[in-house]
Amino acid sequence: MTPTETRSSSTTTAIPKPTLPRGVEVEPILADFGAVVRGVAFCDPASTELLRDLVHAHGLVFLRDQKMSDVEHIEAARRFGETGVYPLQAAAGACEPLEFIEDAPDDPPKADGWHSDVSWIEKPPVLAFLSMLEVPDRGGDTMWVDTAKAWDTLSPTMQEIAAKLSVYHDISEANRQIFLRKWGQAIIDRTKERYGMGTTHPLVRQHPVTGRRSLYLAGYFMKHIVGLNEAESEALLGFFMRHATAPERAVRWRWRENDFAIWDERRTMHRALGDHFPRRRRVRRCTVLGERPIAAFG
Repeated sequence: MTPTETRSSSTTTAIPKPTLPRGVEVEPILADFGAVVRGVAFCDPASTELLRDLVHAHGLVFLRDQKMSDVEHIEAARRFGETGVYPLQAAAGACEPLEFIEDAPDDPPKADGWHSDVSWIEKPPVLAFLSMLEVPDRGGDTMWVDTAKAWDTLSPTMQEIAAKLSVYHDISEANRQIFLRKWGQAIIDRTKERYGMGTTHPLVRQHPVTGRRSLYLAGYFMKHIVGLNEAESEALLGFFMRHATAPERAVRWRWRENDFAIWDERRTMHRALGDHFPRRRRVRRCTVLGERPIAAFG
């Protein structure tokens, strides 16, 4: 494969935007990443296909004033696919897919670092649905970056290099300690037995619906590039992370109570900023399961 062949086979054009019903407005945040959607209720079954298409087109959408119960949240999310229970919750015996994440004075923020959710299992989530329940009076924004645009803007030579690489993902030592304090060793052992706590994924993945290629980056869940020594792996992963998280590819969202976000885990990374601490922030989240990441190049 030559650099020219890599570039010419890349899908760099924007995904066509769906036709909007009367009363629905879409305000893009970046040119083809992130959008605020008005005139749509997440819990309305008639909105499911439109929201699915908008997420595929923009990668990330926000809806304001989406107050809903736990049951309504789950029922609406299930119209998008099979919802997954967070692996440690499942190992502890939970059956419901909702996850409540709370930051409080005695429970500091745990996600203030770039990542893609649960990348350390064989089939990570493909969609995420987050409802903001309690907002700090200042701070506590969340940021997302477009890893499809990050792929598109690599040089042909770097695309050729990236196309050949695979990355081993695991829970990271920092998260292992968080899990140990919250869940205990028995639950960690059960999770590892049921799901594993590490797996290899391609660095460049292809979206099964849109066909777009993206860098599959997961921040602190990425342990090393397969086949490289430690120094080589750190250098390349550091480059890809700096490239992907450049400000021009980032959306920063200031939350209001009852805001709702949907994002495509296949083409994004995110981080929940911890600058509100020790103020409280509480969210409710669930995810939809999908395929094992599809390598963009054989």
